[in-house]
Amino acid sequence: MTFDETIPNMPGTWANNRLHFFKYMSESTAKKVLENRTLRWSTAATLNDPFEMQLQVSADGIDFSKVKQGSLEKIWNLYSGSDPISARNQLGIALETLRIRTPGLPKEYIFDVFGQGFDEGISVLHAKLPKNRKEILAELSPIKILSLTSSPDIGLMWSHYANSHKGIVIRFRSIPEIDGMFGMAKPIFYSDIRPSLLTEDYLINSFSGQDSTNTREITNSIIYTKMNYWSYEKEWRISLGNGRNKDAPFEDLPFGINEIDGIIFGPRTSGTDRVEIRKLAHLYPSIEFMEARPDQAAGKVEIVLI
Repeated sequence: MTFDETIPNMPGTWANNRLHFFKYMSESTAKKVLENRTLRWSTAATLNDPFEMQLQVSADGIDFSKVKQGSLEKIWNLYSGSDPISARNQLGIALETLRIRTPGLPKEYIFDVFGQGFDEGISVLHAKLPKNRKEILAELSPIKILSLTSSPDIGLMWSHYANSHKGIVIRFRSIPEIDGMFGMAKPIFYSDIRPSLLTEDYLINSFSGQDSTNTREITNSIIYTKMNYWSYEKEWRISLGNGRNKDAPFEDLPFGINEIDGIIFGPRTSGTDRVEIRKLAHLYPSIEFMEARPDQAAGKVEIVLI
């Protein structure tokens, strides 16, 4: 069975062209989702990973001598060149003004003038790190996300999120005609390290006046990054921002009646739960029923139509 069908002509505002996403859940949660037609959007504090949506702010590992040399070389290339200077901070504005008003200065002079302020700038940077981290994490704390996956046949997911194979997986469908929310889903980037506020490239751009702290870019990086040991989940996420209630730890929000088009029963879903879930599924017009069956020879779960 194919899980990676695509939409031929997806809307230009969408972040992906997947036709389907999947969500594992216990049998009790599934009944609530189907009955209420809502999904739970959660803040990081309510998720099961204590390292969820965290930010690394340490300057450990940064070679500041390399940053200084790279910054000065970039400043000189900008000053002595003819390309427009994309000034993103006060230093960039000063460099642009200097090139316009005082052209032709020697490289040694430029290195001396801008090099004098480098060490002071590094000290200011270190002093501001705790404040910057606090501000960014404060912006992240009320953000609510919906977690999905691209695969319904992951054995560990059935164990961890579908009540040891007694729950179900719901298949959600992206619908371009209604500009459905699943078109906003983005894949998780799995990494050995958490997103960092500081990189050498960012610092070189910053100290040459070409960059400043991009809170939105950092926030997106944090939302869509997880540690490598979670990679088996094949997770995708949709970010809701602060939601309707910024102070709520989670929100149960509605989805379209046509945005569910499949239900996959687990290998251990009881007969009673199957009957109740099928009854609730009649509220939805386009449901296809499937079943996860253990493939003992291959040591994996196989999805079949029933």
